[in-house]
Amino acid sequence: MVVGTPHYFAPEQARGRSLDGRADLYSLGVTLYRAASGVLPFPGEDWYAVARAHVEEEPADVRSHGAPISIEMAAIIHRLLEKDPKDRFQDAEELHAALALAPERGEPSTSTMRTVSVPALDRLWTTTGITVRRRRLRRRVLWAAGGAVALASALALFSVLRSPPSDADVGTQLSPPGVVGLDSVGPGDSGLVGENAPLTLPALTVLAPPTIADSVPEVVALPPTLHISAPDGATLTVDGRRVGDGSWTSSKLTAGSHRVAAEVATVPGCESARDEKRVTLVAGRTDRVQLAPRPCGTLTILPQVGGKPLPADAGGRYTLVDASGASRSGRLPVSSPVVLPAGRYDLRVDNVSLCTQFSGMVEVIAGSTVSPRIVLLCER
Repeated sequence: MVVGTPHYFAPEQARGRSLDGRADLYSLGVTLYRAASGVLPFPGEDWYAVARAHVEEEPADVRSHGAPISIEMAAIIHRLLEKDPKDRFQDAEELHAALALAPERGEPSTSTMRTVSVPALDRLWTTTGITVRRRRLRRRVLWAAGGAVALASALALFSVLRSPPSDADVGTQLSPPGVVGLDSVGPGDSGLVGENAPLTLPALTVLAPPTIADSVPEVVALPPTLHISAPDGATLTVDGRRVGDGSWTSSKLTAGSHRVAAEVATVPGCESARDEKRVTLVAGRTDRVQLAPRPCGTLTILPQVGGKPLPADAGGRYTLVDASGASRSGRLPVSSPVVLPAGRYDLRVDNVSLCTQFSGMVEVIAGSTVSPRIVLLCER
């Protein structure tokens, strides 16, 4: 029996399989997807179509629906919606660590300076206009503040120039409120020849309100994830440090090269008891490593002729071939048991003087010694 709301099913729940906390994280991913985009990742007309979509289909990019979220947040949501529980965050703590790295919105930038240009006047008491060039402000309140400053500057300037200057005013520096950088105006600067001669004033520099720049979120990469699969009971190490037994997953390793290994307890001299690989982790990516250490057993090879051990001077060779086709061989007699990975082997004994070839199948058992009966027919 499957119980729950189909739109929020985890794929394993739709299949009626056993569940753990990772199924809840999948349902959380559906909730976040809908909260960010306003739509469900797998809409459908009936529960069967929805459940099948959870199992077989990939959700559309959450940002394709106009979700106003960062790339990093989108990656977190889509990782929660992975089909295989092993590809999702393994617990809430791992999810919390990823969310803690999500970028936050920035703060306003510093203020800037703008230039107000005042053109020539047709007469001392008549202005042709004041042009204020300013960049577009992103907030209406800053438009109002910038306009107020420009208007105050223009009114102050007009009040000073509304009547002809007296001799006492010549050479006096004009400094209307809110205006800085106005050069002094003297007899030599005005270029005044007659009553109707125009007067050219220098440019005014007005302090404008600060702009609020678009905040650019810092791009923070998600941590890499490593999943190691190994036989039950195998001891796992990463860079020489033991991390667990059997299978293991972590998102706490740094990006870069790491040495991973799995080892099983077995008889001395077993070369297959340890499997080691090197993996390069990349931020935001899940890497899987399959390790297959094999325990060993021992095989005694003692051919017999007429119920007695093969004479030492009879010579001969033995050959062992495993299921993969790999082989190993040696000369007879064999003084000590041969250490082999557990499994089935084809055993062949030949090249014994005046004797027929022997062929048979033997099975090596982990941690045990096997002594097959090898009988040769010889002319003696």
